Amino acid sequence: MEAIPEFNGCRILVTGAGGPAGYSVLERLVAWCPALALHAADASPLASGLFTVPACRRHVVPMGSDPHFAETLERLCRSRRIDLVIPTVDSELLPLSLVRRRLLQWGTRVAVSDPLGLGICADKVELTRTLAPRIPTAPTVVWSGQRLPSELSGVRLVAKPRQGSGARGVRIINEVSELASIPVDGSYLVMQYLPGPEYSVDVFRTSDGRVLAAVPRERLRVDSGVAIAARTVHDPELEDYAARATETLNLTGTVNVQFRRDAAGRPRLLEINPRFPGTMPLTVAAGVDMPRFTVLDAFDACGDLNPMGFEEVAIVRRWREQIVDVDSLVRSRDPVLLAIEGAAE
Repeated sequence: MEAIPEFNGCRILVTGAGGPAGYSVLERLVAWCPALALHAADASPLASGLFTVPACRRHVVPMGSDPHFAETLERLCRSRRIDLVIPTVDSELLPLSLVRRRLLQWGTRVAVSDPLGLGICADKVELTRTLAPRIPTAPTVVWSGQRLPSELSGVRLVAKPRQGSGARGVRIINEVSELASIPVDGSYLVMQYLPGPEYSVDVFRTSDGRVLAAVPRERLRVDSGVAIAARTVHDPELEDYAARATETLNLTGTVNVQFRRDAAGRPRLLEINPRFPGTMPLTVAAGVDMPRFTVLDAFDACGDLNPMGFEEVAIVRRWREQIVDVDSLVRSRDPVLLAIEGAAE
């Protein structure tokens, strides 16, 4: 689809440029509209996505968990007159959501959901409690060393942090005795192990509440929480559940809803990531261009778009090198030079 001329020169800042989600968004926006004035940000000066944009548009910022992150982004957006921020890192979502109204006063839009929905997604226990009336979930308890309820007795279990992503801290529990090594301070949950296939459903819900697409993909091989082999699948049940979840929590933009099937083949909710996933190129290849929708929706240009279907396609991921000049790499590590180059744009 052709780029819309009125977006030529639009200043868009994509964060998390070193991660697969941020990199894929940058690449897709370049392909859609080469005349966009793309900026890239990351906590590391060596993030690969920084080198997809000119040196004067590369920005090293604090991590989202840093108390100065939001303040730094505000200053950056004001000084560089950023029109739209697209965050792709979990820890950045809530801080940016809390300041997005203030940023809008300076002309900067932020593609992020409301704080309430983000807070629920960040706590897997609260997420399960909130969605259980409308979406199938697995039996889950907050682990405090207590006696397990009947539905979790005699079955294989999973222990995982209440907060976090990327499969960090997840433990398979084969014997009850193994629970002795799990923290009992309420930071972990224990749930029924789900042995079936795992799915991620990429949903795009506009700011006015319309679901434009829900694209399930089966995660065939996963490494460090990122699918490196996957395929899109038509599954009306998963599509309905995922759309229902975004509506219940009033999530907008690109939302990644994850499910896994239990021993009987029924899908159960795992978690929700209210941001771009690392496997977004597969959804785009299936015919649903969510990076493009994000720009259109930010500027109220989605009104003519109708709900759409998608194709069944597959993807395998591999390393891809990006050759850069030595001076560019060295200069990217010098905050003084970065500041000078940025001011000269």
